[in-house]
Amino acid sequence: MIRIKPDAHEWGLYWMVSGGSVFGYLSAFMLPVLVAPLIEGFGFNEYEIGIVFTLELSGIALAAIVSAMRAHSANLRLIGIAGVIIACLGHTISILTESVPVFGISRVLAGIGEGAVLATTFAAAARASVPERAFAVSQITIIIIAMALLVATPRLVAIWDYRAGIAGILAALIVFAPSVMMLPVDRGKSVLGIAGKEMSALPHLIVGSLVLAVYVLMNIADMGIWAFSERTGNSIGIAPNRIGEALATAQFLGIVGSMAAAIIATRFGRMIPMTLALFACIGVVVMIGVPPNAAVWTAGVFSLPFVTLFFWPYLLGALAALDELGVWTALGGAASAAGVAIGPILAGYLAERFSYREMTWILCLIVLIGVVLIHVANRRPSPWHSEDEVVT
Repeated sequence: MIRIKPDAHEWGLYWMVSGGSVFGYLSAFMLPVLVAPLIEGFGFNEYEIGIVFTLELSGIALAAIVSAMRAHSANLRLIGIAGVIIACLGHTISILTESVPVFGISRVLAGIGEGAVLATTFAAAARASVPERAFAVSQITIIIIAMALLVATPRLVAIWDYRAGIAGILAALIVFAPSVMMLPVDRGKSVLGIAGKEMSALPHLIVGSLVLAVYVLMNIADMGIWAFSERTGNSIGIAPNRIGEALATAQFLGIVGSMAAAIIATRFGRMIPMTLALFACIGVVVMIGVPPNAAVWTAGVFSLPFVTLFFWPYLLGALAALDELGVWTALGGAASAAGVAIGPILAGYLAERFSYREMTWILCLIVLIGVVLIHVANRRPSPWHSEDEVVT
């Protein structure tokens, strides 16, 4: 695979990918402080609120898939601009409406716009000299934004109402909207100005599909437990403000995880970091889902962003190694959104139908399946585990 040495142009790429990550993932990061206000504001139960968030996240996944399949031939900048407009419109309607059906439609609309921005920026980012580094920088950016909003939202909700969290998301999207102007205009051209090639068939189909499946499974477990971390913390008597502060502080460790991935890059390959992260995720899910006390819950919440955001750059780097045009990477955005969409509704159903304990064990099993699949993928020939880049 062609690689380009890092230069000044890649700072623009980092800005672009950061914008895509904010559009694609900020709503998911905000789930813990959005769940309770929306339950109170609209009278949802756990399962219903899972459906509400799944509407938006399904929109992200659907738009990301469609955009990814056009990534090799479309005007990515035009798609990105359209995505920005649609996403901001959807969030604005969500803030203004008091109708449950209209609110649901607006979440789908927001998700479609967010997915378009996510897929196009990730497709362009596949040409970075070290994709792991580009994705890690984008994660650091979104964590900083999420930290601020996680701390501010519970206080803003107390002053205003359940709409405060969505208003915060909209404000962040407006700030990062100009980042889509870094997307390429020319058909088949990367953000760094390198001409791409026509894609006659998606390369490394089996390996790519297995890696995408792992991404879906990891995100199901990650977002399933994250969405209800506020509820499990509340169940052992932790005050709402303390929960919000803990969730925000946890994002700092997410920054550490992303920085570790950016610094280490592929010095130890990709399999070792990904395997360690997947096993660590199982332990963290247990700590958050069935905490015996506040200390264990807090330790689990602090660990989850570190593990997840250490894992993501390696998996996205593996996808970037599979083709030069970034289609697998763009599909990675769709897979992530699919997992994020399924996670809250599955966890909500399990919590409502059984209990948080059963929910936790099933989420752990899902991660374990991911461990098996990533090792199956590693046994098949492909560029992603044979690339031994020297990172400087």
